[in-house]
Amino acid sequence: MSEESTTEENTNKAKQLVAKSTAEVKKKERSYKEAAALAYDQAAFSMRGHNAVLNFPVKRVKESLQEIQYTCFSGSSPALALKERHCILRKVSSQAKKCKGKHPSEDPTPSLLVLEDLGVEYLEHLLSISDQSVTL
Repeated sequence: MSEESTTEENTNKAKQLVAKSTAEVKKKERSYKEAAALAYDQAAFSMRGHNAVLNFPVKRVKESLQEIQYTCFSGSSPALALKERHCILRKVSSQAKKCKGKHPSEDPTPSLLVLEDLGVEYLEHLLSISDQSVTL
C-alpha cells in the first residue's frame, strides 16, 4: 500500500507540475501576444496617428513609444516626426559631404536640386506654421 500511495503522490505532483507549467506557458503566450499587438499599435500609430485602428488605448501606445524614447511634436503624427528627422539627417550628411568635397570652381556639373516628398501631413504642418507667423 505504501508503494501505491507513493505512486499516487508522484502522479499528483507530476499533474501539479504540468498544470503549473501549462499556466506559465499560457501566461508567457499572452504576454507575447500582447507585445506583438502593442508593436502593431506602435507601427500603426506611427504611420497614421490618431486615424489608426488600435488594439490598446492611444494613451498606452503613446506611453510605450515614449518608453523607447520615440518623440514627436505635440499635435503631429509620429510618421511626420520620423520624416522630419530623416530630412534633417539627410541635409546634415549632404552638407558634410559638400564641405569635404571639391571647391566650387572644380565642380564641372551644374547645380542640382533634389526634392523629396515628405507627405501631405508635413506640408500641412509647414503651411499652418507659416500661416501662424504671418498672422502674428
